[in-house]
Amino acid sequence: MLRSQLQDMFPSIQFSRVHSIEQVYHIPITDYDLIFSTVEVISIKPVYRVKPLLTDIEKNHLIQSVATQFPRLNLKNISMDQLMKIIHKYTEVKEEKKMISEIVDLIHLKEIEKESYKPMLSELLTKDMIQFTNEEMDWKNAIAKAAQPLVESNKVQSKYVDAMIKNVEEIGTYIHIGKGIAIPHARPEEGVNSLGISFLRTTTPVLLLDKEEHKIDIFICLAAIDNQAHLKALAQITKLLSNDATLTAIKESKTAEEIISIIKKGEDE
Repeated sequence: MLRSQLQDMFPSIQFSRVHSIEQVYHIPITDYDLIFSTVEVISIKPVYRVKPLLTDIEKNHLIQSVATQFPRLNLKNISMDQLMKIIHKYTEVKEEKKMISEIVDLIHLKEIEKESYKPMLSELLTKDMIQFTNEEMDWKNAIAKAAQPLVESNKVQSKYVDAMIKNVEEIGTYIHIGKGIAIPHARPEEGVNSLGISFLRTTTPVLLLDKEEHKIDIFICLAAIDNQAHLKALAQITKLLSNDATLTAIKESKTAEEIISIIKKGEDE
């Protein structure tokens, strides 16, 4: 999920695959120019510590930081603070957050390819893809249950569920993006038949890798068919989960209809 955000923000950067901390320390420093990481990494090359979910303001600051150290990337290094200062000087702003969001998208994010259809989140996260459970379970069973609608609708093969679980076992708790949210996923070739997203809300928090510091009560399974088709829906997920009020509303929801209503309201804003 973070990788998709970064690829949109920095289209001229060639990203390698995701690495664990242990793997990073075994990569020759001549093989990379910079690191984006959600955890502390020590390197003589520039390291940018980021959150799994980036707000529009955080995206803007990150782009400015990278542009300062890598001017040859030709990023549009426009300070949002300076821009807002000019706007406030001559106009009255009524909805500043929304305006900043649209400006950041316009200045920094890649244009959506017209020929490539990218479905909205509401088109993918339909009623049959949303589940709630009071059942107590371990993290493996939680991922399997969260992915069950994808399997039953033949959007993924059963081996895709195994691949998602294996990724956590091998890489760690990287699917925990904070705020009790986990986004299990694997590579398209590991069993994805068609693009899909499923949602599971657990009343009893699940301990990812049995670790107390990784309590999860929302699982969002992502099945991507390529590097592009899911990006619009992923951006909408990021926007919803980055808003504390919206996230609270999602966690307080009791029905699929309530979740869908929140999603559609976010798409209209």
